[in-house]
Amino acid sequence: MVWMSSSRFERESIDLSGFWYFKTDPEGRGEVEKWFEKEQLKDWDRLYVPCPWNEQDSAYAWYMGKAWYSRDFYVPKDWNEKAVSIFFEGVNYRAKVWVNKIFIGEHEGGFTPFCFRIEDKMKFGYDNRVFVMVDNTLTKKTIPPGEGMNRTYFDFFHYGGIYREVYLLSTSKLYVKDVTLRTDIDGGRGIVNASVNVVNETTETRSCQLILRVIDSNELVNENTEPLVLEPSSDRTVEKRIIVKNAKLWCPEDPHLYKFAVIITDGGSNIDVFETRFGIRTVRIENGRILLNGRPIFLKGFGRHEDFPILGKTLNGAILRKDFGLMKDLGCNSFRTSHYPYSKTHMDLADEYGFLVILEMPTVGLWQGVERLDDPEIVEKVKRMICEAIQRDKNRPSVIIYSLFNEPDSCREEFRILLKEAIEEARRNDPTRPVTFASCMHLEDKALDMVDVLCFNFYYGWYTLCGDLEAASRTLSRVLDELHEKYPDKPIIVTEFGADAIAGVHRDPPEMWSEEYQAELIKTYWNVILSKKYVVGGHVWNFADFRVGQSPGRTTLNRKGIFTRTRDPKLSAKIVRELFRKASTYL
Repeated sequence: MVWMSSSRFERESIDLSGFWYFKTDPEGRGEVEKWFEKEQLKDWDRLYVPCPWNEQDSAYAWYMGKAWYSRDFYVPKDWNEKAVSIFFEGVNYRAKVWVNKIFIGEHEGGFTPFCFRIEDKMKFGYDNRVFVMVDNTLTKKTIPPGEGMNRTYFDFFHYGGIYREVYLLSTSKLYVKDVTLRTDIDGGRGIVNASVNVVNETTETRSCQLILRVIDSNELVNENTEPLVLEPSSDRTVEKRIIVKNAKLWCPEDPHLYKFAVIITDGGSNIDVFETRFGIRTVRIENGRILLNGRPIFLKGFGRHEDFPILGKTLNGAILRKDFGLMKDLGCNSFRTSHYPYSKTHMDLADEYGFLVILEMPTVGLWQGVERLDDPEIVEKVKRMICEAIQRDKNRPSVIIYSLFNEPDSCREEFRILLKEAIEEARRNDPTRPVTFASCMHLEDKALDMVDVLCFNFYYGWYTLCGDLEAASRTLSRVLDELHEKYPDKPIIVTEFGADAIAGVHRDPPEMWSEEYQAELIKTYWNVILSKKYVVGGHVWNFADFRVGQSPGRTTLNRKGIFTRTRDPKLSAKIVRELFRKASTYL
């Protein structure tokens, strides 16, 4: 796979959203029979992309296995001699891609983007066809792992298919491949440390100018020009320290975004233009606190899932706007991307709305059935997925922490080996952000010393101490105190707490599964969290009910949301609004 930045500002692109041909392949005959060479697809179904296959037709609701997608696409004639890539923002879980009957590449991992170069495979005009073979089969070595649609090692629905955007992107063969922005603050000045990688794929030595611009609301703030000479088939990385005077800092109450533009010019003609948004802010861990721009912060928010009826994990703009509006109204200032990186649009809104985000990797469920957590195959998959996630979101001001795992079996000694590899990979790609993982092992955890921030998921009063909120409160308080005594210099975040509530079920006094019990449990936990000065945040599990597999304890929904799956409020929504609005963002 050849990586090229997926920023599409000022670059020519063609959106491939729409109805694609679709056919399941439960016996795995497609590759042997060369379905990627088919001319007639009249016997194939039609499904919409982007969207999982599961809820578009009941025939595919519980399908796990191989399935094929295909569509024709147009390539304009002026893309001649251009570098052209086909981008996939998310395909769950494995993908193999053919363009015009030629295999162009494959990718494993359902929550990170990938792309392939196709200029030598495409034709100009409408006579182009892409085939994508998708396989969402779970094994003990997939990330996340499982053994079937209803035997997952994780508690969310295992959707399949092309569920995020697909598009073509065209640039010159002299182009900006990657941009890394790291910001700092010096008094009233913002410092932008920019690293820009430029590639020359032509057969000629190219002399050009590299222009770096910081733009604020279409007004030029700073400009640097660097002469470049690139030999054929070579690349160069340019490092620049750019000063922004009277900088407007990005923060939850004022999420100010600048634009960073990279322009390659030759004789006054633009060869490539790359633009990305960023915010000037700092994140540091000091004295048991998380400091944003030098001020200690308190996180109040949710675990979330990308999940909605029919659309599955494809949350379109209207749904995201609804969700972000609800979170703002509740007084929420943060969320964790449980348990995988969210879509680009999702993260774009976090930047714009000023939410503080714990970016979590798709490494959930490394527990039962996974024989060796330090298995080289698993280690390499984990490292690659961490790399892909960080490379996509490393410039976002909203992302303040990387969560590398959710509820791993961190009592195993071999988890330390896996975590060490994961931390090294994260810091190799971005040394500026703290790292953590969400632990459910608490005092028995053997790896808490390795991370910068301690994150714990607690369910006293639900999975244990069932129905007894007084005992839950005492136990939570005691365990938090013992954890703090053991790790006094590390900030603690309660990353999950909550209870299922069936909308419309009411009990007085509160009983499990009622709206009243959920509200009382959240209030009980919140009081304990606020009483501990060393606890720097709490995330309710969950923002909204979400689909899960079939089991005796679930009615195909996890009902821990304070909103229903269609975003109708439960009693807890009013309680959370009162609690969150009273709690300040700054300690």
